[in-house]
Amino acid sequence: MVAMLEHLASIGSTRPVHVLHADRTPADHALRADTRRLVEELPDARAEFWYEVRAERK
Repeated sequence: MVAMLEHLASIGSTRPVHVLHADRTPADHALRADTRRLVEELPDARAEFWYEVRAERK
């Protein structure tokens, strides 16, 4: 998925993009930071993440 987002960002795509991702925990979510960064670079993109277990609160 990150490769597709990288491509869209590199060509300056303005198409709507909706990223959906589910995982066990935020720590298990591979490339989470890259996905967030790329979604922020695309003008009409948004991301929603769901986790079975929430991160521990400090």
